[in-house]
Amino acid sequence: MPTTTADPQFGRGQTLGGGIVNLSDATFGVGTAGFEKVFLDQNPATYPVGIVNFPTRYVRCIALRNNTGAALTKGQLVKFRTTDALSLAVTTDFQVAVVDEYLPSTLPDGTSGSVAIKDVFWGVIQGPTSVSTAATPSVGTKMAVGTSGAAIAGIGLGETIATAANSLVRIIVGGTANSAHIPTAT
Repeated sequence: MPTTTADPQFGRGQTLGGGIVNLSDATFGVGTAGFEKVFLDQNPATYPVGIVNFPTRYVRCIALRNNTGAALTKGQLVKFRTTDALSLAVTTDFQVAVVDEYLPSTLPDGTSGSVAIKDVFWGVIQGPTSVSTAATPSVGTKMAVGTSGAAIAGIGLGETIATAANSLVRIIVGGTANSAHIPTAT
């Protein structure tokens, strides 16, 4: 875990830059990206009334800077290294995070996407989250990293805990080869 002592002060469903970032600013997010934080699995859009916990589990996230060269969308799988999301994930990527599922579907300027280029967002690396998929897996289906940042049926990413809706499937990620949380050999 990074030795950062200050909380980045932005929550799930938000980005550090609020979706508006000077794309030429090479220093935006330095000192925040790479920070890990654990959240209770709840939808911030329902706060303070009707907080929805799924099912009172914790979600480990890492603050990542979007260096993919394009806006990211909630639920996409991204390949990352230390502090930066580098590209949409593919099957051979070792460290994969899920773009925060609670982000809006459009940027403040009205363009499609949830995370602007160079903005910092929470990437889920362990726990329940919603992941992009073209498939319609049933509960208990093992999922893997596919191509273009989407999940497919297979082994390595996690297991579904709810059926797919709106091209997203709810799964529990972490503890596998495609996760930032790599299990220790016994």
